[in-house]
Amino acid sequence: MQNAKTAQFEQEVLNSLQSMEVELALRGGMNALPEQPDDPNPERAEQQSALNEAVSLVKRRDVLERICPGLQSVAGDAQALAKWITPVLLPMAIAGTVPMSPLVFAGVAVLFFRVGVATLCKECVPAKDKND
Repeated sequence: MQNAKTAQFEQEVLNSLQSMEVELALRGGMNALPEQPDDPNPERAEQQSALNEAVSLVKRRDVLERICPGLQSVAGDAQALAKWITPVLLPMAIAGTVPMSPLVFAGVAVLFFRVGVATLCKECVPAKDKND
């Protein structure tokens, strides 16, 4: 039963990712979404709010320490990133330390895809390298 719920949540993340990517492409990039979540289009406002939350998450060291170590081996497309990020962040969401929102998870994947793994993970040293 738990695997079914996880798979359903992952599919919601992928659907959110597709919606967010389409909106970003139509509007011309990351900064094309409205700056304030009071956009008259509620879907765009919700996406911008989720993207803002995703930006906050990728600035958190605890989040990066969970995501970055295995991310270097993930193929460079947003869907592959979302599929990797979802099961990594899901325990944090269940614990209440990150939002349990498919849009936010999709936003994190978009950020890693658009900004780049190397850029976002440059400060995150895997635990095995800290002792070297």
